[in-house]
Amino acid sequence: MGKREFNVERYVKYEESTKKSKCIIQTCKRELSGKSAANIRRHYKLVHKTDIMDNSDGSGSEIISKIQRKTVTKLNCSLNKAGFLRCCMGLITKKNIPFRIFDDEEYFKKLIEPYEQIFQTNLNSKNIVTILDKASKQIKEKIAQLVKNRMVSLKIDIATRMERSVLGVNLQYIRDYKIHINTIGMIETTKRHTAENLKEEILKCLTEYGISINQIYSSTTDNGANVVRMSKLLQEMQQDNFSNDEDIETDYAESNSIQSQIASVFSVVRCAAHTIKLAAYDVLKTIEGDIKECRNIVKKLRTSVRSGNVEISLPCLDNATRWNSTYDMINSIISIRDYIDNLSHINVNCIFVHNFLAAFHPIAKCTLKLQHEQYIIGDFFRDWLTCELELKKLVSTNSYAEALLNAMKKRKDTLMGNNAFIAALYMDPRFNFDNTPLLSYDQKQAAVDNLIRTRDMINKIGKPSEDQYGNSSPDLATQSLPQD
Repeated sequence: MGKREFNVERYVKYEESTKKSKCIIQTCKRELSGKSAANIRRHYKLVHKTDIMDNSDGSGSEIISKIQRKTVTKLNCSLNKAGFLRCCMGLITKKNIPFRIFDDEEYFKKLIEPYEQIFQTNLNSKNIVTILDKASKQIKEKIAQLVKNRMVSLKIDIATRMERSVLGVNLQYIRDYKIHINTIGMIETTKRHTAENLKEEILKCLTEYGISINQIYSSTTDNGANVVRMSKLLQEMQQDNFSNDEDIETDYAESNSIQSQIASVFSVVRCAAHTIKLAAYDVLKTIEGDIKECRNIVKKLRTSVRSGNVEISLPCLDNATRWNSTYDMINSIISIRDYIDNLSHINVNCIFVHNFLAAFHPIAKCTLKLQHEQYIIGDFFRDWLTCELELKKLVSTNSYAEALLNAMKKRKDTLMGNNAFIAALYMDPRFNFDNTPLLSYDQKQAAVDNLIRTRDMINKIGKPSEDQYGNSSPDLATQSLPQD
């Protein structure tokens, strides 16, 4: 049996003059060389997804079949490469996903494979570290440029967990009339937490960002003696810098009552949240016995809930380092009061619980307001005064409210003795007005002195630069004291 002839005319139109075959499908019209059956079959298979095969019955005809294709959804990507890498870094830095996720071939790699193909990259646990390192250097350069010749405030704290200690350093400054907060150091400390050792770590951190000690307006700390002492050492260091400068002249140099050289304006400020906590603890330590009874009740109820004996919401247990958790614990008792009343083996001191919650409710609200991002000293003082007013209304019927009010007034006297604090209030029209009862004459004079010295410090360190990261704005250092 002879070889069957391929029916060319069914698929192409052959031109003898040009020796070209033109596809007969109207939407194609592609030209092929000669009239080779192999070329025609290949063209239909690749372009039109149609397979042309010889008929096995010997009739010389062809069998045409569509090639079965898997349905593939094309990825519509709205991210660019930088955005994609930023998302991958965010999984690690923001969401605490481990690095090894980028080695997971079974699930995660399949999810990001389309993006890797589009951006021609291949991420794994090793090169993502390199990308993070490069990004961190860029962030450091950006922050360094933003704070160049700008007064800044520090917020310093130490956390110890599982025999490891970390020194946290926050940088806060004003740009474009907004408070900006950057974490510039999370330093694991292996040496003793002496003031001198902490000071050296802080100076290393500042040097990495090109920040001079002369740019520091304030340092916000808790009540730890070593941290307070460390801030004092930085304060003395700044004072020595200005004392050694013989070229400084001031507008008030002729006055006998004011120094003729710029004095340091570096202030050591107590953390706002910590100050409120101390006022609360002044009262809590006097009623520890009643609080312990409530804590024991909560422990019994939690045991019953976990054993499945009762169906009530799990009451919360307090944390010794957070006073507001004690408030939440006692408040959780009230939320299940109906159930407790039916228990013969549990007796709640209802008078204590109601008086405690009534007295500590204003200060609990004040603590929550400290979490606002744009929160200046004037806002804090406003909320503090509001809390005092609410407590005054309760004094006649609530002994805890009276004790708490007295504790707050005592702590407020300490705050009002800080020049940076009163300078911020002096600049705030809510508190500084004609015949204001909130600022004494001496406090106003101290505030003016602080502001003048701050102005001269700003002139000394230079004007904040305008750069590609944002326009410069007046340095309102006295309004940008750090909050917790």
